[in-house]
Amino acid sequence: MLVKTLPDKPTDKNIGNLPTQSRIKVHPTMELYAIRQTGTSITFYQYYRIKGQSRTKKMFKLGKYPALKASEATEKAIQVLKWAEQGIDPKRVQEAAIRKEEKVNEASRITFG
Repeated sequence: MLVKTLPDKPTDKNIGNLPTQSRIKVHPTMELYAIRQTGTSITFYQYYRIKGQSRTKKMFKLGKYPALKASEATEKAIQVLKWAEQGIDPKRVQEAAIRKEEKVNEASRITFG
């Protein structure tokens, strides 16, 4: 996979013009990438390690471009890195949030007859 590094201030235009089978490093000091595997879909990913648990890098899917802009992806990536530094797996945080949302949605469908 071809790896390109964006200029200091990445723009959504740089990301939108990403060729197929390539990735762009979105932030100079974080392992935050915009990756286009095939077709037109571009996804932001942050690589991280959980403090005190593993030497293996894990990959966290932040969201898809253009619904998620580069600046928003950077903010999310910072939060992912904070959790990892605290020894918390960001994927578990995400799973818990999804379960909570599903419970709220289920509760809103209950009707009284």
